[in-house]
Amino acid sequence: MDVTQLRHDRAVCFAAVEAKHISGVKTVDKDPQDNIDENERGVK
Repeated sequence: MDVTQLRHDRAVCFAAVEAKHISGVKTVDKDPQDNIDENERGVK
């Protein structure tokens, strides 16, 4: 694959992700210990 085409394809993918998340990422206040406990139990 041509390097120029690869760069273009990646730029298009990047632009699509940026457009999908134009308003930003929603923040969630979570307790870090809950995450640790879930990982220790193997919960996903």
